[in-house]
Amino acid sequence: DEVPSIEGNLSGAKSIREKLELHRSDVACNICHRKIDSLGFALEHFDPVGRWRQKYPKEAGSDERENIDPSGILLTGETFANYQQFRQVLVETRHRDLTACLVKKLLEYSTGRHMERIDGYEINEIVNRLLAQDAGMKQLLLHCFTSDIFKNR
Repeated sequence: DEVPSIEGNLSGAKSIREKLELHRSDVACNICHRKIDSLGFALEHFDPVGRWRQKYPKEAGSDERENIDPSGILLTGETFANYQQFRQVLVETRHRDLTACLVKKLLEYSTGRHMERIDGYEINEIVNRLLAQDAGMKQLLLHCFTSDIFKNR
């Protein structure tokens, strides 16, 4: 499905948050935005190429740059005030999910194919080993690139 750009009456909205608040008033838009907006707010300090920034770029016709507010609340109720707290929440509540997603995406990228249900067993084994070892990125790469999924691509 094609996602339209933010439209409608956004008059009076000055910040990204205000614009998205008005955009979320449309029920069809709110279905997705209630899930993704807090994640996006947490990452707003990163510009489109990944550089850290403290303020948004100037809006057309304005001399002021708005400060970035990275605070938010996740659907599951956890709150955060900044990127560091957001990261901590994810590590404390979703460490396994994040590790599994990273393993899966790395294997998809490196093999050039989508992972299937049958691959899930080996992915789970890799994740279990990584978590048991409290391993970092080096071990994650090693486990992925020595896996049968990668070797038999």
